[in-house]
Amino acid sequence: MATASILGTGRAASLAPVASATLDRYHDLPPGHVAEATGVHLRPRAIGRDQVELAAEAGRAALADAGLEAGRLDAILHAAAVPYQTIPATAPLVQLALGLGDGAVAAYDVGATCLGFLAALQHAAAMVETGRWSHVLVVASEKVSDNLDWRDPATAGLFGDGAGAAVVGSGAGGLRLGPIALSTHPSGYEAAGLPAGGTRLGALAPPHALHFAMDGPALFALTRRRFGAFVSRTLEQAGLTMEEIDLVLPHQASPAALRLMVRALKVPEDRLVDLSATHGNQVAASLPVTLDHARREGRIAPGARVLMLGTAAGVTFGAGILEAAPCG
Repeated sequence: MATASILGTGRAASLAPVASATLDRYHDLPPGHVAEATGVHLRPRAIGRDQVELAAEAGRAALADAGLEAGRLDAILHAAAVPYQTIPATAPLVQLALGLGDGAVAAYDVGATCLGFLAALQHAAAMVETGRWSHVLVVASEKVSDNLDWRDPATAGLFGDGAGAAVVGSGAGGLRLGPIALSTHPSGYEAAGLPAGGTRLGALAPPHALHFAMDGPALFALTRRRFGAFVSRTLEQAGLTMEEIDLVLPHQASPAALRLMVRALKVPEDRLVDLSATHGNQVAASLPVTLDHARREGRIAPGARVLMLGTAAGVTFGAGILEAAPCG
């Protein structure tokens, strides 16, 4: 059986950062309020650009990094917590934006909110390893800034727009995809969500249902109780310990969430990629942006074992192990 690897990564790097001080002024909040409430000082905003453009930019960067033409793709998997529209999927528009016409690829969406990229990686790896596909573009893009409720600045101020992507194939080199685990805890279903857009409220959705809302304390409590055991179990099943992990790439939920994770999992800070204060929570785009940032900043050494971690609304826990190719 072939081994699936990440052959290239990319992100939408052209987004302008917006400072928390700017949001304070725009939303008539006291100076310093957003930064104090969230710990986030900057976050990218896709001003005047749409979600599909962001996905295409990240996808082109990943293809260039992999040295692969878009025409060699078998599939495009798109992930987002908030898609371009409810129906149809966003992925066909990404296909068009990459210059691929009718019938060139399979293109569809994978929905797992903040862990959509990891879930799509799991699917892509299975298809490559069974020989059904040779090359897959996995891309996550978000423009959540249009769906935030600024009556709750402590939640709204956490989020940033963005996009990240990876090319998955069976070629040598790159980052070998090891075990990926997902575990869902529906007791936390109501703790985070955007209720409008589906059959739950239909066309009668009230205005407040058009905005994302989150019960941070409830999510923290569930994560604190169960996430550590989930990660330990995932590592044990892979025959590893946390001490054998060289770098941790977390979903950048919030600075406070990352501090909780560091304490719970006993992750040394020099082995953690923390972009939360300068990128905010980019939802499904968070993990691929963090991965691309780590690769391009030289944080992933040859032979390194990398652990991707995160939580998602629903509530789902996720972990994935990557292994960098050794020197030579």
